[in-house]
Amino acid sequence: MIALTFPGDPVRYVAPSLTELDALGFRLARQVLGSGIPLERTVVISNGALPYALAFHNHVGNRGKIITIGMSYYDFDQVRARAEVVQELSEDVVGKQVFLLDEVVDRGGTMPVARDHILAAGAASVRTGALVFKRRSLFRPDFVG
Repeated sequence: MIALTFPGDPVRYVAPSLTELDALGFRLARQVLGSGIPLERTVVISNGALPYALAFHNHVGNRGKIITIGMSYYDFDQVRARAEVVQELSEDVVGKQVFLLDEVVDRGGTMPVARDHILAAGAASVRTGALVFKRRSLFRPDFVG
């Protein structure tokens, strides 16, 4: 883990290294594969999860196709009242089994809004996963790395 501090901020943060994040992605991929859920589409919440989506996709044997959805829940250091879709799905999901991926579920506001949007767009089902889940979150993904 990498310790981080910012000038004027009394909080001490820790962040996993790239190697640790890859290990989390590998563990997440093993869970998803072990569950037997179909991976027709992996929808990645951009921008944060994009780098990790490629590693996850590789760890699941490049099954299905990666597409994106842009979400916003923060305005710099301010949390919005509700997460918003700011970039539509990059491809049609009608009738598809979707795996929704984010790198971190922090407060739990982004993933349920994205999931509901994907279902409204016609997906047959949506399962959720994250590399990191914070216990304070109001939402728990189906799979955690």
